[in-house]
Amino acid sequence: MLALIAAAAQPMVPSDIQTVTTLDGWTLPLRHYAGAGRPVLLVHGLGVNHYNFDWRPDVSLAWWLQVRGWDVWVTTLRGDDGTVPPDPKTRSWTFEDHARKDLPAVVDTILARTGAAQLDWVGHSMGGMLLYAALSEIPEKIGSGVAICSPARFREITDRKSTRLNSSHTVISYAVFCLKKK
Repeated sequence: MLALIAAAAQPMVPSDIQTVTTLDGWTLPLRHYAGAGRPVLLVHGLGVNHYNFDWRPDVSLAWWLQVRGWDVWVTTLRGDDGTVPPDPKTRSWTFEDHARKDLPAVVDTILARTGAAQLDWVGHSMGGMLLYAALSEIPEKIGSGVAICSPARFREITDRKSTRLNSSHTVISYAVFCLKKK
């Protein structure tokens, strides 16, 4: 019985693992589950990593897509296990670092490896919010996207005194505004 439990707990093994280097020198692992179909990028949310999508076949979106013919790529964002900063003392990064540095490098690596003009994107939580940012920055490289449990708007964000700061600002507008102002 213990052997069965141990076997079921074994994580998936990717076809290969690419190394992506961002413009600011971070090294990110990019897991590839080869398929003959369109490339699809799976982007995890805040506080999790690639295992959100590729832990075990019985609970894996990566496996489910791969057996249906998709060419699946699962990224790990800076700060998570397996990523390497250019300076070991680096302890700080932002949403903007993911949006402007990590994911453009990941997308370009996938498109170069596959020869595809576009990829499809599935993002969970912050991974979906990063999709919104990518659609404003590199829309020509994104064929389609799915945001799972990713906020699309914030309503009635308040401070500790319950003063209304704003309402109905969509994350899409916010992401475009933040990224365009630099």
